[in-house]
Amino acid sequence: MGAVEDARFRGIDLGVWAEFEAATWTSYPLLFRMLDDAAVASVLWDRFLSSSQRAVIAEGLDAGMEQARSLTALLAGLRELGKLVPGFQQRERAAWERLGEDLVVGAGRILPVPVEVDRSSMHVAFGVLGGFGFAVGGNSSPAVRGAQVVGGMGGRFLQVDVGGGAAARRVAATAGGPAWRELRARYAALVRHLTGAVTVPEGFSVQAAVLITGVGTLAGRLSGQRGHWLQAAHMPAFGAAEHFAGARARAVEVVEDAGLERIDLEPVPFSTAHPQVKGPNNLQASLTAQLPGLVGEHGVGITVIADGTGSGKSISALEAGRICNRGCGAAGVAWLMPTTATADAAWETLEAYVRAHRPEQASVTLVHSR
Repeated sequence: MGAVEDARFRGIDLGVWAEFEAATWTSYPLLFRMLDDAAVASVLWDRFLSSSQRAVIAEGLDAGMEQARSLTALLAGLRELGKLVPGFQQRERAAWERLGEDLVVGAGRILPVPVEVDRSSMHVAFGVLGGFGFAVGGNSSPAVRGAQVVGGMGGRFLQVDVGGGAAARRVAATAGGPAWRELRARYAALVRHLTGAVTVPEGFSVQAAVLITGVGTLAGRLSGQRGHWLQAAHMPAFGAAEHFAGARARAVEVVEDAGLERIDLEPVPFSTAHPQVKGPNNLQASLTAQLPGLVGEHGVGITVIADGTGSGKSISALEAGRICNRGCGAAGVAWLMPTTATADAAWETLEAYVRAHRPEQASVTLVHSR
């Protein structure tokens, strides 16, 4: 059977779980969770990443923009694949008893050591990506780097030991027998089919890897919220294709609810953006007149402004940020202050600046500590 047949209702075993609520014995299929992660990653690509970030990923994968989007969703969808091993599935006895007989019989000897999902996902993803045609070589090869991205979505990058933990013989000894290996391959192939990631990248840059990891990390945290998956778990059983169609609609909602849509502020005159001052002072006038040309010629960089209190450094910084954002295709502002009091004051300034542009919606969030 192929991915098209597997995507249909009852086309593939959905007994393997990713989330389990013991109070109600509610089990959420691993395949559905993987598709949820991929769907959220796609929406984050469309609505959260800036144009420059998308371009960095596409260039780093040597792929067109649409395939770069699909590959990002595919890798995010593989984040949970490390749960399709006997050691993890046996964590919940009630869920284990729902597994097919071929998986139970083919589990082999289950080690008493708890499964580290991030490392497990990295190891099994390495073999899966190699099976897709991703080149296997040194640390910078697409299969190795792609596996490292999948493992890194848990919060830290791990070393892919090609001849050790990630080797096929080692994975076979710790991740279940042929039935487990085949189901992992079919799950991964389904995610690839539904995301449309048909391109096999010849390269995989560090910059692309870091950005894709960030997308996958965020996608996993959003789709892993109890309310998100529990709602889907109580819906009627669907095939993978039908579930993915619904997952994409729910992904839009969860990204919107998190306030993560990227907002581009329309250009407005200086006096409109900063109504609290009569007009630009000498420093601000110099920045708005000269910085755009410097950015256009040399690219964006760091602007250091040193002056006394009340000299207009905050407004100057906002103008510099606006110019640099436009110069590199980015959007948004992160304002980092050393104390709670200065952060409160900066929030009021920034909130007024955003409101002056009259956007339909834009969140300005204040965060204290961390």
